[in-house]
Amino acid sequence: MTEMPYSLIDNPVIQSPHGQIHKLWSEAERGLGEIYISKVSHKGVSAWKMHLKMLCRIKIAQGRVLFVFPQVEGETVSLVLDDSSSHILEIPPNQWFGFQGLGQKNSLLNLASIPHDPNEVQRLPVGAFKYDWRA
Repeated sequence: MTEMPYSLIDNPVIQSPHGQIHKLWSEAERGLGEIYISKVSHKGVSAWKMHLKMLCRIKIAQGRVLFVFPQVEGETVSLVLDDSSSHILEIPPNQWFGFQGLGQKNSLLNLASIPHDPNEVQRLPVGAFKYDWRA
């Protein structure tokens, strides 16, 4: 069995008379470098990237997103999250991944462990790993 290249962290959900409040972070948490939002269009693909130092903690703010993690011997592990999920996806450094927007509008919130640094991320073209994004 393949070890999962990511973690899913339970995200507290507080019920209110007007809807839900999803607690993302508190001052007590350590290792927050910056928070940013990425948007990906319907069927748009952002692949492949690997952060060398950054721990990505991703919450789907809007839409539905497919995440793909290439593994050894051409295998992949995939995961779909949407804005109704109470989880935060945690992707460790040195893990290749890509993602695709499945909803009409898709926004990802990254609670990154370090500030953005273009020198700590590696990128490869979409065809670098065998995966059919049309599926």
